[in-house]
Amino acid sequence: MGRRAAGFGAGLALALAALFAPPVPAVAQTLPVQTASMPGAALPSPGGVLAARLGVHPDKTRFVLELSAAVPFEAFIDAGRAVIDLPELAWSAPALPPGKGLVRTVRVERSGGRLRIVLDTDGPARVALAELIPPRDGRPPRLIVDLVPGPTVTGPPAPRQEAAAASAVRTGGLGLAIRMPGPAA
Repeated sequence: MGRRAAGFGAGLALALAALFAPPVPAVAQTLPVQTASMPGAALPSPGGVLAARLGVHPDKTRFVLELSAAVPFEAFIDAGRAVIDLPELAWSAPALPPGKGLVRTVRVERSGGRLRIVLDTDGPARVALAELIPPRDGRPPRLIVDLVPGPTVTGPPAPRQEAAAASAVRTGGLGLAIRMPGPAA
């Protein structure tokens, strides 16, 4: 019991000392505040473009978008350019890739809540493949569009697919390929 009383006495002494201690000047109470921050681009927002690149292969030019989440899209040829329509996405990619292969320039347009990526081509081209690869092997979802040399045929894009038909890849005589992934299950 003696230890308990000694502990109580020491606690009471500290409490009384704090209560009756002279006030500390306000200047002495100001402590430096340390903060840290992280650049916003390092944290991708949901539905964002993380990277964009072009690759040249012997038989095609491949455009790849790395995304933070799977999104529906349309890919088609219109007036000598390949067009990829996406919902409005945050753009976190460091830069647009320079033109190479069949692609002269890459540009991004925003309009009506949509993100449009335009691949201006050097000559006649068609979309041979447009596909969304789901995340795997630690990599984010990737949208791949392959362009191959072909006749210039222009026209409106095919109608959007419904979510029920999302797993199908549609190709047509216009060199059109569209794949629209549905919501993740």
